Order: sequence, then structure tokens, then C-alpha cells
Amino acid sequence: MRRLQRSLRWANVILIFLTFFAYLSPYIHPDTIWFFAVLGLFYPVLLVLNIAFIIFWLVRKRRYALLSFACLMLGWNHFTSFVGLSLGGRLGDGETSLRVMSYNIFGFFNEGAGGRDARAKWTEAEIVDFYQQYRPDIWCLQEFTTVPKYVDQYAEMIKSNTALKNAYFEPQTGLALFSRYPVKGVKIHYFGDHNAINGYLIADIQHGDRTIRLFNIHLQTNAVSQMAEDVAQNGQLREKETWLQIKGMIGRYRRSAALRSDQAREIRKLLDESPYPVILCGDFNDVPLSYAYHRISDKLTDGFQQKGKGLGTTFHGSLPALRIDYILSSPEFRTLDYRVLKKDFSDHYPVMSILELEQ
Repeated sequence: MRRLQRSLRWANVILIFLTFFAYLSPYIHPDTIWFFAVLGLFYPVLLVLNIAFIIFWLVRKRRYALLSFACLMLGWNHFTSFVGLSLGGRLGDGETSLRVMSYNIFGFFNEGAGGRDARAKWTEAEIVDFYQQYRPDIWCLQEFTTVPKYVDQYAEMIKSNTALKNAYFEPQTGLALFSRYPVKGVKIHYFGDHNAINGYLIADIQHGDRTIRLFNIHLQTNAVSQMAEDVAQNGQLREKETWLQIKGMIGRYRRSAALRSDQAREIRKLLDESPYPVILCGDFNDVPLSYAYHRISDKLTDGFQQKGKGLGTTFHGSLPALRIDYILSSPEFRTLDYRVLKKDFSDHYPVMSILELEQ
């Protein structure tokens, strides 16, 4: 038993070092030390293991529980970026507040009905029902649709059945904006000459006598979801092929994380240049313990940390507890409520925040 406890104590120490390295990932570009970025991705796993050690040592030797407990307390801000501790929010008065939703819509392919393979598309009734449930004032979409015949069809469905009459979208691109309020000064940019999915849309929203600058962003895709599904369903850890797939996933994530970090720097510059209060929505394809999230969220408020409840998971796939979709706002806004909506129309969950612009 003593030998086992000694081994577990050393394992606990190694875990704490790995957790501290994960804490460094938001501050170090993946091109500098890519290993930290991977640890940041797996922070939820490190978190669960630290909690398991705390419970184990409380039963065996209480003083050793302080190791992981102190580690988690030092990273409390990271903990609250994954687990919301709010007791609840409020809806606002509807006049001064804004209901903002961000949703990677998966091209309107209904994941719950079989996904892209089944070619099951959202029906008009489903769109109307979804809107009636949540009634967003501003709806930012990623992966809107790149199929030309569906672009106008789905845009018209939304505009004709909702109060979101002000819209901006382009054929064969992935970003779209639908707003209850007037939209002006729209700018759209995609990263790379052949990338019509990842990029940003910037628009100025006229809300009463105030102007709000809105960012709808979609950072570099990891392209590892299918590989992760294969490993989770068919992988055997004793087989060489499984480890080659895992190595391939880490390599893809490493390259994508570096691209996202550069994209985040570009967006940070645009945020700093904004003359108006900012709301930023989007699919970052990265977790809170990442360089990209840290660069973009600097000087902004993460609504989930203010009013989120429970696990903040926004991607339902084989990779566990991924929070990669966000709504951030500048200090002029107060977050009244924040929700991750457990709808399985897409491979992402929509997120919605109710914001109030302080006078």
C-alpha cells in the first residue's frame, strides 16, 4: 500500500505540473511551444483527474489533497470558463436589452436527423419554432450554407417568418447576420484565398440612438471531428493504427491552433480600432485555455463567466467538454443572462446572451 501511495503521489505531482503548463497556454503562441496548446485543449480531463486526486487523498491522507486543491484554486478563472456558477439571470425589459444568439448552423443540415450524410435539412416549420422559442434580436450564424440554391431559400425563410428583417449574407460563404435592428457598414473577410468558411463579418447595428459594432467570427477549423469519431468508436489503444490517428489529430490541431492565433491577432487589432461598444459572437474552434481566445477576449467580458450555469460545452462530439462557441462584449454592456441551448440540430449548440447597454 505504501508503494502504491508513493506512486500515486508522484503521479499527482506530474498531473499538477501538466495542469500548470495548461494554464500557460493562453499566453504562448502555439508556434513557440505547441505542447502547451494541446494541454490547454485537454484541460477538462486534467480538471477531472485533479478532482479525483482530491477525493482520493481526502480519504487516505488529507494533507496531500492540498496539492491538487491549491492547483485548482490558482487556476480558478480557467475553471469558471468551463463551469458556470451563476444562480440565474434575468430577461431584461425588451427595450434597452438585446437578445444575441450565435450558432454554427452546420449548413442547416439537421444533425439530429442524421447529419450531412442523410441530407436532412431544416424545414420552415423547424426554423419558425426555433425562433419562437428564443426570439433573438441579433442572430449570428456560422456555416450558414455554401450551397447556392439554399442561400436565398433559407434567408427568405428567416426574414419572412421572424422579426429579423435586416440581413446580410453572401452566396457560397459561411457567415450570415440577421437583425431586428438596422444594419450598416458591413464588412466581410475570409482567411485565405480559397477559404469561404473561416473569417469574420463586421457590422454596425443601430439600437435606438446608440451604435453597436458587431463581430461574427469563425476561426480556423481543426478538421479532426471525423478522426475523433473513428478513434472513439473503433480505436484500440493496443493497435498502432489508433496511435497514428491520435498523432494525426494532434498534428492537425497544432497547425490549426497556430493559424487561429494569427487570425486572433488580426481580429484583436480590429477590436481595438472600434469607435463603438462591441459585441463579438462566433465559433472560435478553440477552448478558453488557448492563445486565440485569450487574445480576442482581452478587454471583453465573457458572458458565460458572468451568467453561465453548469458545463459550458458547445460542441457535442467525441472530444469531451469542448466549449468553442462564445458571445463576448465590451465593458459598456451588462450581461443579464447567458445560456447554452441543448439543441441537436447541428454538431454545435447555440449560445444566447441577454445584454444591456449601460447609459
